[in-house]
Amino acid sequence: LMLLRWYSYDRYKHLKRSVVSHIGPGSTCIGGGKGTQLKCRQEFARRSGCEYNSLAVQPLQFNLQNTTDCRAFFRAVEQDPQRVWIRKPGNSQNGRGVSVLRGTSSSLKSLRSCKKKIKDGLFMQAYVEQPLLLEGRKFDVRTYLLVASIDPVLVFYHDGFARLAERPFALDSAESLADAKIHVTNAVRQTSDRPFLGFDKLARRLTVEHGLPADFLDVKFRPRAREVSKMLVHAAGTERRRGRFQVFAMDWLIDRRGGVHLLEVNGDTSMASFQGTGLTPRIWTTMLDLVEKLHTAPAKLRIPRRQQRGRLFRHGRWELVYNEVAEDGAA
Repeated sequence: LMLLRWYSYDRYKHLKRSVVSHIGPGSTCIGGGKGTQLKCRQEFARRSGCEYNSLAVQPLQFNLQNTTDCRAFFRAVEQDPQRVWIRKPGNSQNGRGVSVLRGTSSSLKSLRSCKKKIKDGLFMQAYVEQPLLLEGRKFDVRTYLLVASIDPVLVFYHDGFARLAERPFALDSAESLADAKIHVTNAVRQTSDRPFLGFDKLARRLTVEHGLPADFLDVKFRPRAREVSKMLVHAAGTERRRGRFQVFAMDWLIDRRGGVHLLEVNGDTSMASFQGTGLTPRIWTTMLDLVEKLHTAPAKLRIPRRQQRGRLFRHGRWELVYNEVAEDGAA
C-alpha cells in the first residue's frame, strides 16, 4: 500500500508493508514552516562553524519572532535603509500575505523593539533587486527534491519549470512596490493563462533575450540546485524509518549576473498538471514507479553502490544526487 497523504497513516498502520509519503521530523526542516526551516539551517551552519546567511544559499533572511534575528535585521536596515525586503507571514502559502517594502517603511517602526509577539511569525527576506527578466517580467524557477528513502538516504532531483509574473518588473515607486502582480510569480495569484515555461523553452529564451550560453542551465543552474538539495537533506538530519519518502518543491531566482538563489521550499507540493511544460503526468508516474520499486524490489533499479564520476543514475528524469551507501563506501 502506498499512501500519498501521510495523515491517512493511522488508518493503515496495522499493515506490515506500506510506503508513506512523509519522512518524519526531518520533513519540517526541509519544507515545513518558515521558522522551522530557517532554524534547522541556522543550526546546521553553526555546527559547521559558520552563519547560515554567510553561505548565500538564500537571500538574507530573518525571523522577527526571534530576538537575535530581529536585532540583526534592523542592523542590516540601518546599514542600507534603501534596501528592498520581502515581508512574509510565517504561515503564508501561494504568495498570500506577501508584501514588498523598503527598510524605511513606517510599517516596520512598531517592530523595532524586537519585543513584540507576532502571531504565526514574520519573516523578512532580502529582495533580489536585479533579477533576470523574461519579456521584461520577473520569473522564478521550480525544481523538485525527492527524498525517496531515509534508510538508507537516497535523494533525487528533477527539473521543473519557470513561472512568469503577470506585470512588467519595476521597483522605482511606492505603487510598483505595492503591486503583487509584479513580484509574486505563484500561479494561484495570477490571472494569466500562460505563466509556465519548461526548461527547454527557458534555456532558449535565456539565450535569445540575454545572450546566456545554451548550456547555462546545465553548467550553472542544475549543479547549484543539486548541491543545495543535498545540503537541505543533511541539515534536516532525518530519522531512520523504513517505507518513507517525500517530494518537495524548491523555488529559485536567477539574477542578472547569473547567480542562483534559493527562495523557499514547499513540503506539500501539488501534483498538478502544468500546461506547456511537458512535465506531467510523466514526472509523477516515474516518481511513483521509482518509489515503489525502491521499497519493494530495489534490485530491479540497479542503483550503483559506488559513485561513478561524471555519471548520474536516472529513473525517468529523476537524477540521483545523493546515495548514502555510495558516499559511505567512497569514504
